[in-house]
Amino acid sequence: MTLVDDPRLQALLTVAIILTASWLVAFVISWLMCRVLRRVRRTASAEDDARIALLKRSLGRSIFFFGGTTVSAVLPVGESWRGRILQTLVALGIVFATMTFIRAWRLVLSRTGYDRDGSAKPWAKDFEPLLSTVGSVALGMFGLIALLRSFDIDVNSLVVSLGVGSLAVGLAAQDTLANMFAGFALMADRPFLIGDRIQLASGETGDVEAIGIRATRMRTLDDTLLIVPNRELTKERVVNLSRPGRSVIARLDVGVAYGSDLEKARRIVTEAVLSSGYVDRGHQPDVLVTKLGDFSIGLRAVFSVRDYTELNLAVSEVYEAIYRDLARAGIEIPYPVQRQIHEAVEQPRGEEKRA
Repeated sequence: MTLVDDPRLQALLTVAIILTASWLVAFVISWLMCRVLRRVRRTASAEDDARIALLKRSLGRSIFFFGGTTVSAVLPVGESWRGRILQTLVALGIVFATMTFIRAWRLVLSRTGYDRDGSAKPWAKDFEPLLSTVGSVALGMFGLIALLRSFDIDVNSLVVSLGVGSLAVGLAAQDTLANMFAGFALMADRPFLIGDRIQLASGETGDVEAIGIRATRMRTLDDTLLIVPNRELTKERVVNLSRPGRSVIARLDVGVAYGSDLEKARRIVTEAVLSSGYVDRGHQPDVLVTKLGDFSIGLRAVFSVRDYTELNLAVSEVYEAIYRDLARAGIEIPYPVQRQIHEAVEQPRGEEKRA
């Protein structure tokens, strides 16, 4: 009997061939996948290269250990040892597969959070850490359940406990979760972006500085920081002053005295609007008669301002020009006047004598 005919040696050679084939398959698949990822990557950063290298190692190890589970069938050992070796290889494969999925998830987030020029997308700064953590924890839990099942451990009670715990956490933090899901809705629907100027239903106006997990921060016109819960932004009406363009429509009212030449007054108001450097001359302003009031005839000027940040400056400049030009043309801007009338009460003569 030669060494080649020895059953133990044949089994060991078979194990060596299987392990070598598993290693080659793992190496080729991980190498091809990393080549594809490097070709389609958005940025050529060192951080991306490090994540791809970690993903390559985890993927290669998981394929190697799952491929190596076939060696348990040919090992020259007893059934009990064969089962233990199989469980160990499967457990190692599950561990490395879980690490592969977690690193792949983080790599996908890092890729989708940046444009091809390397600039971060609006949602990446605030939501990428949260999504990375939540996804990693979820994948880790699935990996743990699969690992326990590979050792024939009943995980039904663990799943039930996790469900009850999740329900308790959801009830205790329902406001926080509502704001968080509202934040996801804002990022998906994108009614406004960071840097846009918005006006809330309550009347506050400001520039959006950050869209966070729980709330949105905006800088108001008086340079104060306003923090608005995300749920309120999804429930109430929000006016985006920055879109579809930066121009904005302004309206201002002025009253002229009864008996004034309305055609002349309207022409003066139109010229005063066009004299402002903040007004968009490409849109002809409209001057309308809006009401016949108690003491004046109301005129309303509707015109376009080139940039919403210059709205107050434009309105102020136009008001000054209207006041100056109407006064120069002799057209009165009336205002209500209160007069006190004092009447002398004459007492009867009989009462004067008695006094």
